[in-house]
Amino acid sequence: MLEITIIRTRVRSLTTDGYLSIGGKQICETAENSQHCIPPGTYSIQFVGCKQYGMKMPLIVTSQPHHCSKCMRKKLGSVHGNLPCFCPMIKVGNGVFNRTDGSIIVGKNLQPGILLHSGNAFDKLYQRIKKAVQRRSDIQLTIK
Repeated sequence: MLEITIIRTRVRSLTTDGYLSIGGKQICETAENSQHCIPPGTYSIQFVGCKQYGMKMPLIVTSQPHHCSKCMRKKLGSVHGNLPCFCPMIKVGNGVFNRTDGSIIVGKNLQPGILLHSGNAFDKLYQRIKKAVQRRSDIQLTIK
């Protein structure tokens, strides 16, 4: 089993920042929109096909339904914005201020709610998740 842990270290009115570790080793830092965070707890992560990103993405399975059928592939502009519905994923991004989809972005913390080098951090994490899926291992996320 791949066990991913996110420790929230700073909660402000608009941003929640923390770090992500696997097996006790810190992999990257995280940022979330405080008003749309998923609650602390333990969740399963599924690798699901995402229409917006055009690839499989790590979806955090919560008790709230996600509506993939409402999403459409963005044809213009960046895919790194907000999804049109609740869809908590671990993903690439530089800021969380307009995100209302419950997503967690990864990278290197610049200031509250703002990350740098998000693509590198996401690629590193994505490869770990992809290997776990190929090995048919369960993937578990604990948020503290």
